[in-house]
Amino acid sequence: MRILVTHKVKSLEEFFSASFKKERHEFFSDFAKNINEFVSADNTVGIIADVFDESILVQKRSSNENLALMSKHGVSIESMKFFKKT
Repeated sequence: MRILVTHKVKSLEEFFSASFKKERHEFFSDFAKNINEFVSADNTVGIIADVFDESILVQKRSSNENLALMSKHGVSIESMKFFKKT
């Protein structure tokens, strides 16, 4: 299953820093592969990934670990949209 997640961030520079990118990829790699990140001029980012274990995705999506990581990376949780390929 392919997913697309979009959201705004406080700082593109911080969000795309090498250390933050590594943390995100480590988090996603528990349930997804082929992780790609995109950016628009209005501080919106998109992440596309191929999910190989949907149960882990569902579990981790609302976990304290994920919420802490999003906060650390400057993610605007209110702006988040989650899409699944049909």
